[in-house]
This record gives sequence, C-alpha cells and structure tokens, in this order.
Amino acid sequence: MAPVTNLFDAYDVLDPQPIDFATQAHYYVEPPPKVHDYQTRSPGPIDKIKRALRTTIPTKVFLAGHVGAGKSTQLRKLVTEPFITEKFFVVSIQLETSELPFLDTPQLLFHIARELYERAKSLQINDLDKTVKKYLTVIDRQLFGPDGLSVEAGTTSLEINAWFIKLRQDLKGSERARRQLRDFGETQRTVLQDLLSDLTVRIEMELLQANKPSSLLVVIDDLDKIRSEEQQKELFQVNLGALLSHRFRAIVTLPTAVSFDPSRRELLQTVEHLYPERVLQKAGQSFDPMKAFVDDSLGFFQDLLYKRVDRSLFVDDAVKWAVAYSGGVVRDYFRLLKEAAAIAEQLGQPTVDVAAMKSAIREQRLNWTRTLDHEDYLALLTVHQTHDRADSDRHRRLLDLGLILECYNDETWYEAHPILWASLEKRSHQSDS
Repeated sequence: MAPVTNLFDAYDVLDPQPIDFATQAHYYVEPPPKVHDYQTRSPGPIDKIKRALRTTIPTKVFLAGHVGAGKSTQLRKLVTEPFITEKFFVVSIQLETSELPFLDTPQLLFHIARELYERAKSLQINDLDKTVKKYLTVIDRQLFGPDGLSVEAGTTSLEINAWFIKLRQDLKGSERARRQLRDFGETQRTVLQDLLSDLTVRIEMELLQANKPSSLLVVIDDLDKIRSEEQQKELFQVNLGALLSHRFRAIVTLPTAVSFDPSRRELLQTVEHLYPERVLQKAGQSFDPMKAFVDDSLGFFQDLLYKRVDRSLFVDDAVKWAVAYSGGVVRDYFRLLKEAAAIAEQLGQPTVDVAAMKSAIREQRLNWTRTLDHEDYLALLTVHQTHDRADSDRHRRLLDLGLILECYNDETWYEAHPILWASLEKRSHQSDS
C-alpha cells in the first residue's frame, strides 16, 4: 500500500494501535537491536522468549515493558512466525478494556477456558461438549441457581456458547456476578483448574493424532494494563500459581511496575523486558528534551512514519521533536504525529512543521496534567533530577501509567516523560524560591 499524500488521510493512518498483521504487515518496521555502551548487541526480548519456548517443559514467560512500547505488536508478529506456527497451536486470549478494571484470577481462568473451548471446537474433538458440560453444570448451579441457564443432558455447542456469552456479559456489568464467581473460585477453584487441564489434554491429543503442531501456546495480552495495586497483587503474587500450574505454555504481558518476589529466583528468569527505544541521555539539570536527544534510533522512527505517509508531509525537524518528546515510546510518537497532522491541516498547511509539532506537544501536556496532583509533580521532578525511583505506591502508579520511563545503558535508570518536563521546570523554580 502506497503512503498517503495528504494530511487528511495521514490523520487516519497515524492511529497509534498495534499492527494487525493480517492487513497491515506492510507497516511493520523491525526495532533496532539493544546496544550497550560497549557496542555489543544483545538479543531482544522476543528472541529470548522464543528460546524459552524451545524447552520441553510447559514454560510460562512474561513480557513486561512500558505501556505503548510495542508489546502487542511484537506478540502479534511472533505468532505469525514459522517457528511458532510450525510447533504450536496458538490460542490468544482477548480481553476488552471494560473487563480489565475488575479482572481477578477466577475471571482470568474463565476467559482462558472460554477461548480454549472455542478453539477446541475448530478441531471437531469427539465428545467435547460432554467433557465441558460436566464442569459447566457445577459452575452454573453455583452462580445461577436452579433457574439459571441449563447445561443439562443434550447440551449442544450452541447452548454452551450462549452460557459463556451470558456469563461474560454478567461479569462486565454486574459486581454481584463478579463476586459470585470470585467466591466460587475461592471455594471450588479446582473446577476451573480441572476444566482447563481437561481442555488442554483433549486439544493436544487431537493435534497429535492429526499430525499437527501438538503443543498448546496460550498468549494473554493486555494484562500489562492492570493498574490497581490490589489487582496486581491478587493476580501476580497471591494467585500466580493458578496460572503457572497448567501444562500449556504461555506468554503473558506484565505491568511494568510488577516485580516478583526476589526469593523466587526462577520467576525472575521468566520475565523479558521491552524498553522504550533509546532516544534520551540523562538530562542533568536541563528541562529541554532536544538537548538530551540522541539520534541512535531516529532512522527507525522515520521508517515507521514513512511507511504510512509521504516524506513531504513532515519536515525533518518536526519528526525529531516528536521522537524526542515521545521518550522513545512508539505509541506516544504516533499520538504526537497524529495531533500535529490535525493541527497543520486545520491551519491549511500542506506539511507539518515544528510549530505544529510544538502545538501538539502542548496539547498532550494539557491532557496529561489534568490528573496530576502536587505530590505527583514532586515525585516526577525527583525522578527527573535523580534518574531513580523509590519503591513507593506513587512511583509504581506513575510507572504503570507511562509517566515514568524506563531507560537503560548498562543498568536501568528512570526518567519523567519528556512531555512533562516543561511543567516540572516550573515546579523546580517554585521549590527553589
């Protein structure tokens, strides 16, 4: 597909969403390799995940990293690669944004079971509905009582689908339904666990008999968007075993601020990290992102843009400003490009210049600062001045929200998002006075 040649169309193609490889593979640009200060290249997180999946044990690996840094795109690309398609039967768990604020372990297990059943149907497994029915009957009676949706003898796949749809809708709209499933999970979690185990065995046996890739790989994206500390603790600490215990392999996204207990060293080795692209050096006392800008990844960001729009639509310096102020976060880069394109078009300009980009940066700053309080500003200012963060609830929240960036050279260091540096400079002067 040819790049668009006007700003009206550019506004649409610059939408900062993960790439759909069925229709948008031509937009993909391979990220630059991670290079340490001594100029050696390290394998990327996806390379490490592929190596981990080569083991014969049911490996669980976690992909963490800054929100918007490209985790979803990398996972979508991974499951299209021959290494995966020739070895694994992939089941992707799709969670809606409305489900994330309330998600807990029983709900996650329910979503995995629902998707496993849906994919198992495509294999036309004998007596699949009979296998699933015995578990759903127990869950149905507990949640809906005698007047609930029946899953009695003679149940068809259509009726089972209706049951899954009903429960999913109830979980999205009713705290009572969420509490009932949560209570059920606490008292009879083995029912959900056994359902997953039974589905896994049936799927892998059917694949083996059909001479197809017989290892099940479950990919769970969007868990990195879990913001509540209580949810994070429940899912990734208290009940993590509910996910780790199953025989299927899994790739799970992880919120940036979540870290496993150091005493469980085996878990530390299962986490791969996707950093924002390296576009900033430590700023010292400066609040000007352009003075901290390093152009090591500039070519990558230019390629991302010019796969979508003609080069004539953005002046070079405007692109550099977008890269620097994005902090190397791909989603934020596209947000700035999109906003700047809208501003330039409204002004009747044929191209996006630096003035339009500066206006886009100010608009983004205005949006982000609406939800920040005094203590947030102080926390971000401390990060900017020290390049370190405390193990505090506030810093963890700001990290998960993407307002604190993870950067690296030979160690991880932290930086406030460049969009906010102008606001932090004002607070710096206020504290000095």
